[in-house]
Amino acid sequence: MAHAEMNALASLPGGALASTYEAQTLYTTFEPCFMCAATIIGTYGVPQVAFASYDPTWDGLQEAFRRYPVIASRLPKREHLGGPFGVLAYVIHMTGVLRYWPGPYEPHERLAAAGIARCRQLVEDATLTHLLEAGADVVDVAASLWGDLEELAGCAG
Repeated sequence: MAHAEMNALASLPGGALASTYEAQTLYTTFEPCFMCAATIIGTYGVPQVAFASYDPTWDGLQEAFRRYPVIASRLPKREHLGGPFGVLAYVIHMTGVLRYWPGPYEPHERLAAAGIARCRQLVEDATLTHLLEAGADVVDVAASLWGDLEELAGCAG
């Protein structure tokens, strides 16, 4: 059982030959978690990661690698893509967490206070849940929420 980044890398041709991927960029929904970052850095040597959204749960965890000089020297360049699709990734994640989390949940936030409130409102009023239960795909969800996503993208920090 592995995360999406690990599954994607494991399915690449050439196996774990770091030199094969030295000029590549890995695109992902969230900034990679600690486990995925270790795989990207240590096993595959991918020099750049572009991610749509900061992870509301594990934001910045990859910075822990900077404490270790040998690892810090191999960290990939990270690029936060953001924008409306970055907000969509955040909203999708928060909808799942808040729907199934048994207690209070306080994510690491990178949105201004107004953005946080609107994002929580989208999650709590079950807008996304209703769309998904109606069989909407990601394109339908993005189209239905686009105005909100653009507004929230303007609040991102």
